[in-house]
Amino acid sequence: MPPAYGLLFYLFKHQQKTEALLTASRERLIKILNLSPVATYIIELDTGKLIYSNAACENLFPEKRGNILGKTLAENGFITSKSHHELLNKIREAKNSSSNHGIEIEVKTTGGEIKDMLFSADPIDIDNKKCCIETVVDISEMKKEEKAIRRAFEKEKELGEMKSRFVSFGTMEWNQERLE
Repeated sequence: MPPAYGLLFYLFKHQQKTEALLTASRERLIKILNLSPVATYIIELDTGKLIYSNAACENLFPEKRGNILGKTLAENGFITSKSHHELLNKIREAKNSSSNHGIEIEVKTTGGEIKDMLFSADPIDIDNKKCCIETVVDISEMKKEEKAIRRAFEKEKELGEMKSRFVSFGTMEWNQERLE
């Protein structure tokens, strides 16, 4: 066998190993994403279309995964077109990806419900395409509880002020009675 054939054979075997490792790596990533309780999806940055979503997306949004893939978040009714366009531009322009973590957004579900979400995103390359992996966590209940706690603190503050005025008024009357 000529030496060139040996080199070609080696390169072919090396390419097969590399492709097998890449396939195994992708399979591990998909398993990890599928096990995550956080709604996670991947979109193409150029089109904004979803190319992957995990099971948690089904819990968050009542659509089945097969029905949302190939459409944008706006087409799926998750978020307004303007809001999603602004988010995509922010991700494209971001030099420091940490600025894309923990952004609070409002999302409209397919049922028309408005939810408060905590949004994070990181640009990634998949098959030589610019993509973005995004996560959303429903914080609607937490926001409602925060508002309830703020209202309770405000009422407690008002009661404290009323108590102080009452005590001051009572003390003033008691002092006047003593002087008379």
